[in-house]
This record gives sequence, C-alpha cells and structure tokens, in this order.
Amino acid sequence: MIIQTTSRPPEPSEPGRDAAGLLPPGAIPLAERYRTLGPLAVDLAIAAYWKPEPLRAALESAGATDVLTIRSGSQFALACRVGRRAWIAFRGSDDLDDWVANLSMYGSGQEVPWVAPDPALAGCHPGFGTAWDRLRYSLGDWLGQVEPEAVVLAGHSLGGALATLAAASLARSGRWVEATITIGAPRVGRPAFAAAYAAQTTGPDAEPLGAITWRVVNKGDAVPAVPPTALGFQHVGEEVPFGSRGTRLGAQVPMPQTSPLGAFVQFVESVWVGTPVWALSVVGRWGARRKADHAKHLYGATFSHVEAPFGTLRVSQSVFDANTDAPTPPSPAARRLRLAVVAVLLVVVGGALWGTYLLAPKLMAVLVFGLVAFGFLEWIVRADAV
Repeated sequence: MIIQTTSRPPEPSEPGRDAAGLLPPGAIPLAERYRTLGPLAVDLAIAAYWKPEPLRAALESAGATDVLTIRSGSQFALACRVGRRAWIAFRGSDDLDDWVANLSMYGSGQEVPWVAPDPALAGCHPGFGTAWDRLRYSLGDWLGQVEPEAVVLAGHSLGGALATLAAASLARSGRWVEATITIGAPRVGRPAFAAAYAAQTTGPDAEPLGAITWRVVNKGDAVPAVPPTALGFQHVGEEVPFGSRGTRLGAQVPMPQTSPLGAFVQFVESVWVGTPVWALSVVGRWGARRKADHAKHLYGATFSHVEAPFGTLRVSQSVFDANTDAPTPPSPAARRLRLAVVAVLLVVVGGALWGTYLLAPKLMAVLVFGLVAFGFLEWIVRADAV
C-alpha cells in the first residue's frame, strides 16, 4: 500500500465560502446539493485517473489542503480537504485486476486480513466490498486526522461503486456524508444492501443516504446495467440521466478510432447478413459503442457548461493523457483472466472462420481478402490523418 500526503497550507480568507466557492456544510439545501456539489465531484472523479504528483499539484494550487493519495493493489483513491468539507474520489476500472473485482459476484469476496468485517457492507457485491476494504482503514485514519464537518464522495465506474460503499460505511460509523455523486457506476448490492442503504441516515438532519446519492447515467452505457437484476443486484439512490437537472453531454467528446478488426466486422456484416459471423460483428460493434458510452471523458462533460470550481482540473486532452497514471502490473488472477478471454475469443473467431470454410471456401477467401484490404486502407487513412 502506498500513501502520500501533503502539509496543510493556509485556509482561504474569503468569509463564508471555501476555496471552491462553496458555502459550508448545512448551508446548501438538499434540493440544490446535486447542482452545487456535482461539478467538483465529477471533476475529482475524472482526476482520480491522474498520476499522484500532477494531481496533488493541481489540487494544492487550487486551494485544497491535506491532499492524500492511496494506492492499494489496483485500487486508488484521492482525498482532500476544502474548507470544512472532505472530498474523496475513487478511480474506476483501468487494469485487469479491477475486472477481477468486477466479476467477483459470488461468495464473501477475497479476504483482506488486516481489515475487520464491516456490517455496512452486508449484501454488497463481494468484489466491490474487497476493493473498498483495501482503502477503508487508510481513509478512516485520514478522516480522523483532518476531522472535516462533512464528506462528499465521488467516482466513475468501479470508483462509483466504491464511493457508494464508502457512503454506507462512513455513515454507519457516524460520519456526515453530505453527498455521493457517481458517474457510470454499476449496481452495488442485493436487496438487503439496498434496503439498509436507503434506511441509513446521515448528518445533523438525519437525511437518508438514498436521498443524498445521485447516479449520473448515460443512456447507452452498459456498465450501469450490470450486474444484472436477474442475479439480484439493485441500484441505490437517484438516477440522473444526461440532459436533465443541469447535466448535459459535452459537445467535444473524443470517440475511439475504428480498428482493423472493426473494419473487418463491418465488411463481414455488409456481405454476409444472417450468419454467426454477422452476429459476432454486431456484438463487436455493440461492445465498441458501449465502451465509448462509458468513457470517462464523456462523463467528464457532465457539468462542462458550469464554471469549474477548480480550474486546474479541467485540462486539454493532451495534458490529461500526459497526467494519466499507468495501470498497475497484473496479478496472477488478472493474468488468468486475460488468458481466459483470449481463449474464448480464439474459439469464437476460429469456429466462425472454420464454419465459413466448410460452408463456402470461396467466400472464406473473400473474407480474408477483405480483412487485409480494409486493414490496409484504414492504415493509409490514419497515416494521412496524422
């Protein structure tokens, strides 16, 4: 586990508002809380993908204090104090070990020997619970040191799931969770967890956690639809779709480029509709689109029409890419997952091509030629574009 902190600079001198221009906890009514706290929460959720050094520099220059970054295995969290609030954001899935956590839907989760069981996590997704356990004690120690009046939690994708579990855990321990704002987060728990989350209260006004939890969801994003309800998983809090309650989709959102495989499946779809290979191409195109609909840059535009509380966190694409942290080396479990995925893909694609060869050898030659030709043409187009 790696924990990095910084010293506390002087507090901002402007009376009544903190360095982000926000009124103190208790002064923002529930009806205005999402619009007011959302911009900084979303910006922090996206900045959680940065390397610790530029992240701390950006936060400190904007006026944040007690900046903390924690890395435990593949999990990463940032925390900072702004006035009387603590802001905590969790990084989403950016390596194979995060997907091991995403897929661990059964059992009690991987044991984390230095952490005692948390009753607030009963009924949660085991993989998400294990991921939160790896950060829980370090963040609890930090909160005990800075003693904020209230806490705001945020995260994208897996980070949104961790923010939700953090809200349940911190509220049960007596902390005031002022807001939990997630973007593109999956379902976190089964009915027992969802019911306990909705019933848990927090803060001096005993607000239900469900009332101060907002989930920003892009309609085309597949991640909020998993784990499926057929397995007993439920969402918590209020869903906020793009285009409503002050959110909107950014006009300039980078989209993934077409790959040679994408060109190939488009070619197959155009010449052989109604076959298993066509079905495979549909799945491939659907997956690529869903990945684009889940992109952190897409969700980062949620409050792009609102002035940034911390302007240092809204940077150009090139600066963001330079600041983005590298994925952690894969664990043995992650390597096994990679091999399993590759094996399944080889079986599916190989079976489809073999079936094509048996049914129509000449068409097989056309498909192979199309793969090479489309890949070559795309390479030329990309080279010209550069």
